[in-house]
Amino acid sequence: MGMPPIEQTMESVIAVLTLSEQVILKLVARGYTYGEIARQADMSLQAVTAHKQEGMSKLSVANDRELSQLALAQGWLEKR
Repeated sequence: MGMPPIEQTMESVIAVLTLSEQVILKLVARGYTYGEIARQADMSLQAVTAHKQEGMSKLSVANDRELSQLALAQGWLEKR
């Protein structure tokens, strides 16, 4: 029995994110500041930070560079 395709594996991993984690990770990957995200999502900076850290932990993403690479692979970023 082989490994599932990476796309299928990533889809199932991303599915475990809460909606807040998905939104915040996408906005971070797009270059928004925590302050901008907090205002847009109507939550505290602490909540933004907590959702980002929890989401990155679930995705096994160590830093913003890896998050950006994942975001690009998942189509979260608009191509310029």
